[in-house]
Amino acid sequence: TDICIYGGTSGGVIAAVQAARMGRSVSLVVVGNHLGGMTSGGLGQTDVGSFGTDYIQGVAREFYTRVGQKYGTGARFTFEPHVAETVFNEMAAEAGVKIYTNQYLVSVTTNADTSIASITMNNGNVFRAKMYIDASYEGDLMAKAGVSYTIGREASSQYGENLNGVRAPNSSGHQFGSVVVNPYVVTNDPDSGLLPLVQTNSVLPVGSADNRVQAYNFRICLTQNADNKIPITAPTNYDVAQYELLARYIQALVAKGSSLSLANFMGIYSMPNGKTDINNNGPISTDFIGESDTYAEADHATRAKIWQAHKNYIQGFFYFLANDSRVPASLRNQMQAYGFCRDEFSDNGGWPYELYVREARRMVSDYVITQSNCLRQTEISDPIGLATYAMDSHNCERLVVNGHVENEGDTYNIGGVPGAWQIPYRSIIPKKGQCRNLLVPWCVSASHIAFGSLRMEPVFMIVSQSAATAACLAMDDNVSVQQLDYAKLRLQLLADHQALGETIADNGIILDNADPGVVISGDWTSSKSSGGYYGTNYLHDGNAAKGTKSVRFNPMLTAGNYGVYLRWTTDPNRASNVPVDVISANGTNTFSFNQQQNGGQWNYIGTFPFNAGTKGCVVVRTTGTSGYVIADAARFVSADILQPVDVIASRADANKWQTRAGWFTVVRSGDTTAPLTVNYILSGTASNGVDYLPLDGSVVIPAGAVSAKITVTPIANNIVEGDRTITVTLAESTNYNFGTFSNATITIHEMPLAAWQLDHFTSTELADSEVSGDAADPNHDGFPNIAEYALGLDPKNANESGKPFVSIQNNRLTLTFSRAKAAMDVAVNVESSTNLMNWNSGPDYVDDSVVADDGEKEIHIAQAKIPVESRPMAFLRLKISR
Repeated sequence: TDICIYGGTSGGVIAAVQAARMGRSVSLVVVGNHLGGMTSGGLGQTDVGSFGTDYIQGVAREFYTRVGQKYGTGARFTFEPHVAETVFNEMAAEAGVKIYTNQYLVSVTTNADTSIASITMNNGNVFRAKMYIDASYEGDLMAKAGVSYTIGREASSQYGENLNGVRAPNSSGHQFGSVVVNPYVVTNDPDSGLLPLVQTNSVLPVGSADNRVQAYNFRICLTQNADNKIPITAPTNYDVAQYELLARYIQALVAKGSSLSLANFMGIYSMPNGKTDINNNGPISTDFIGESDTYAEADHATRAKIWQAHKNYIQGFFYFLANDSRVPASLRNQMQAYGFCRDEFSDNGGWPYELYVREARRMVSDYVITQSNCLRQTEISDPIGLATYAMDSHNCERLVVNGHVENEGDTYNIGGVPGAWQIPYRSIIPKKGQCRNLLVPWCVSASHIAFGSLRMEPVFMIVSQSAATAACLAMDDNVSVQQLDYAKLRLQLLADHQALGETIADNGIILDNADPGVVISGDWTSSKSSGGYYGTNYLHDGNAAKGTKSVRFNPMLTAGNYGVYLRWTTDPNRASNVPVDVISANGTNTFSFNQQQNGGQWNYIGTFPFNAGTKGCVVVRTTGTSGYVIADAARFVSADILQPVDVIASRADANKWQTRAGWFTVVRSGDTTAPLTVNYILSGTASNGVDYLPLDGSVVIPAGAVSAKITVTPIANNIVEGDRTITVTLAESTNYNFGTFSNATITIHEMPLAAWQLDHFTSTELADSEVSGDAADPNHDGFPNIAEYALGLDPKNANESGKPFVSIQNNRLTLTFSRAKAAMDVAVNVESSTNLMNWNSGPDYVDDSVVADDGEKEIHIAQAKIPVESRPMAFLRLKISR
């Protein structure tokens, strides 16, 4: 296959869909039997972060939009597991992705140049590809390919991160707080041993390194609907003693006078149709703290045991809360009202398939994402997507501190980020010299604390689309993933609607709320509470004294036409009717904006003529507004400066066989409000209208779009002429300038049989059908050229081994033959007969099995269905036809 993706996770599916849409053959290898990973595995309350969902674009946005369509809404980020799985299945099927389930990786073969040659599964399947993507949560392919990685927490000193390494116990979220719980089997007696769920680990200095990862759990889909409810029963080998710590914690809360509910012990998120997404909450909850450290390096059988241990713990946790007499009756009643869903994970008793592997291996590449990236303190030159979640680590261990229990490792309450931050391409590729054809979109090169912000399912899908795009472009350019031209990748990502961050659009003159030239009237308050702002903060009007406040952005401009943009941050408390005046040479134009939407981005107002100086401006007013008004920044982009236009080959090879098309993408930067006609010149060895369907020399980028496609559709024929090229060169225009790439080339590949003839015959021989024709037999071995081609033989070598032969095996007439995988344009069928007159094919007459595959040839063993003694005569033949 062209691209092999290991891991049927949400990212694995998105990568497969993107690669297939770019015209590549794709194999998606799935360890289990279901697509979607955690997104379809119970995590229906999507972790989108605190800054809205505008950063989720591209194929990831399409997924959430298609989920919403199942519910009759727009893009939806809260959904039932089976709905997510259905959408993943539909997207993969529509793209033509080949899916291989129920198998896991056992070995990797590499070439001398460090590229992966093949990967082998436990069932014997071998996958050979030009590019590989490790979309697993564990990083198994990355590790077996010899790529550098780490597990656990770095010391805070390693990358200068004050949030990395061991944390101070009880310093952040999900802690015991003021409740003191004794950890010993016999209260206050250390010699009696520790209770279950408490580790014997020593308390290490804050900021030191260790090999621990944050706790795993399952995201559980429960219901109170009696018609859909499976009762919660005790798990396998249930031992009530395992929950003694929980019992003591509950008793301590009761003694303190606390009013208890299930929300004290788990996060309960509402899903459609009366279902839940249950997550960890509190010091003792669904996180199986301390039991995930060995998972990353464990073999398949050991991982299965860890999976089962987590299931038993959480199921027992529910059962304890519902049934133990030490739990207050009101709390037991709340838990008893819930059960697993009959219509979710129906082939697994309502239990999710996917263990929530929050963190396992992390690649160590030439670039490591650190806390400074998440805080937007590091400038990135090669963004492939955005992340916005806090630097969130769940607790890593449960310790004894001064004779009582404390949790350690949680960072959610202290790991906030200021807004969307950029993920660099360099973080998803191995070090130079390690692996040339592998991309890693989940186990990225990041520190433990930075990975805490990355590790969200929408980000996984975003990065996976970018990884698949990079794989396709690297194949086209015949370069390693480390050598890929990022400028070309960026253009393709933009064309495919990926959000890359504000650096792409921050041209022009920008006035921030704190800059000179900004006139503030009335009492405004600066804030950072909602992300997506430009600069260091934004202003809000306090939702008070309406009509008395305004912010005027007065730029110093030269005379000319400017596109005007405005920026704000979103929140449900924002005004939906903010008046904005644009004062230009045309006078005053007033617009109204809904600041509950489209925050954290530049919002285009229009293009206006401005005189030289500072008379032109944008004014944000509060008159008659229905909520908080935000004034953040304004941007003025010269419309008299021509925008750059680039052309790249998104699918750089086309093929006469099955008229498989290639295509160019023309991409513009800057203002997209108006359509743009781009003219181009055709050249190359292919002839317009002869070798491919006619192209007219121009393409229109529609209004609102950044790109347009020029599709090259080959015209099939049986003329042996070799590969042909078509080059598109952008033509000069008064409407645009050239960007980085003003020309690109696509190769139109010959028909497979014609390519084989070119490889085996001289030009003189090609002109002589008695030598090179289908029926010719130049080596006089009894096999015509068409058969030599189909069977992968040499038409000029009569003594070649590997020719078909007949035998009797297991009392059946047997034909053994090779099949050239490149000979796609001929059909090879094995037929059976008892009289040499009536021939039949198909599984009712012949068993045809592939017993070996070296990537170039398949070895077939075909057997007649009927035993030899059951009929007087039996014949098998190969029928080869175009």
